Amino acid sequence: MPGKSHDKSFILFRLGMKSSAGVKAFAETGRSDLMEGQSQGDGGVYDEFNAPPINIGVGRTEAEFFVDGNHSRVSLMSKIVPSPDWFIGIDSFDLCVNGNWLDSITIEFQNKTKNKLGKHPNEIPVTSPAVFPAVVPRGNKDAIMSSIADSYMSQKDQQPHKKYRKFKKTSRKYRPPRDCRVTDWSAWSLCSKSCGIGEMQRKREVVKHARRGGRLCPALIETKWCGSARSCNKEYFSW
Repeated sequence: MPGKSHDKSFILFRLGMKSSAGVKAFAETGRSDLMEGQSQGDGGVYDEFNAPPINIGVGRTEAEFFVDGNHSRVSLMSKIVPSPDWFIGIDSFDLCVNGNWLDSITIEFQNKTKNKLGKHPNEIPVTSPAVFPAVVPRGNKDAIMSSIADSYMSQKDQQPHKKYRKFKKTSRKYRPPRDCRVTDWSAWSLCSKSCGIGEMQRKREVVKHARRGGRLCPALIETKWCGSARSCNKEYFSW
């Protein structure tokens, strides 16, 4: 279950909008690597996370992620198995309401469809692309979110005894959080002033940014005082 915390400018998916290549790949194959192209600090994204999948039956999964006052929204997706490309998700749910963080929230989903489709898409004689409406929260109509489960499928006349290729199901590995990694401190710079009190700086650079809820990067610049009036020429004080 991949997701991201972000500001209001970022959109993971939205009802009525064309999906990105990453969303399409996750809905069809369960792969989220294309969705992880936007890392921390890119395009309004603050943090990204990936909860372990529920491999069978009813279960529970959880993930941790960072938010702040400017990045208080969360979007996530969960693939529905064994459907071909259905998923449920949360679009830009704001965890900060009226200046206060939500302690807990429960969102119940209810599938609403007019087509009354069965469970197995290969058993349905569909001659044109079918659009499936959103999965919306039950009861709480004021919830700050929108969900979507869009799909299409087409089926041509099938010949008798037509053989289908079988695909081996592979389990997706859980990727743990990655902490930010930085280089060692550089040497201290020269004092900014040759006479009087100045500053010296040393720096370090980011090797790898934090991902999937890992520890954020530490300070990259350190400053300290340097110099002394004793290093000044005596004529400096004769004014």
